[in-house]
Amino acid sequence: MYLILCSAMDASAQWAARGLGDLLPGPLELVLAETLAEGATWEHRVEEDATHLKVTLADGRVLCGSRIKGVVNRLMAPTPARTQWPSETEQAYVHGEIHAFYLSWLHGLPCVMINRPSPTCLDGRFFRVSEWLYRATKTGLKIAPYRQTDDDGGDGYSLPVPEGAVRHSVVVAGSCVFPAWMPATVKAGCVQLAKDTGLELMGADLYMDEGGEWCFAGASSSPDLMAGGTPLLDQIAAMLQRGGGR
Repeated sequence: MYLILCSAMDASAQWAARGLGDLLPGPLELVLAETLAEGATWEHRVEEDATHLKVTLADGRVLCGSRIKGVVNRLMAPTPARTQWPSETEQAYVHGEIHAFYLSWLHGLPCVMINRPSPTCLDGRFFRVSEWLYRATKTGLKIAPYRQTDDDGGDGYSLPVPEGAVRHSVVVAGSCVFPAWMPATVKAGCVQLAKDTGLELMGADLYMDEGGEWCFAGASSSPDLMAGGTPLLDQIAAMLQRGGGR
């Protein structure tokens, strides 16, 4: 059994599930975060030398950790059950506990997992744009001058491209970049950035500056998979079957 974990709003992952179902040697289950949050019965045991997971979903499907061969993890955060809590403090506590529980069962799965969870984000490591830019420079990717202060009022998570420039999105899957027409130096930088941040699957935004050079404008652990098309699905299927992309 193979799994794609995502939210109901993740059209990109649901598109990928339809394509990957024909490429993998075993059954593929699309499991939504909302389905995990509502009406599921959980059995999760952490022992000294192993972890065990069995989830019975409200629709009758059963997910056993020992039967799962590979996972494409697109869960950014747990979807909270529809429960009303008296105070924001209690809500924050409950959400923190649920996040820790999801982190535990995801981390404990012994199978191939594309984008293992981290404490900052369930589908991989999460950075503000300033740290993405810093890390990008270490790989040789070009960035435009960037400055942010407490007075800027920005959220620190997005970086607009210069006026008139067109943003292009690429997807890194293991050692491959999609679409493949990007210059070799840019592809090498994106692959190295994904490797440095521990992401098997990463999206990167790029634009061409006035001098005709490609500049890095940000990255994500949940890229638009449709940007890579069928060749990306072939690569993901191969990664799931051989145990990674490198």
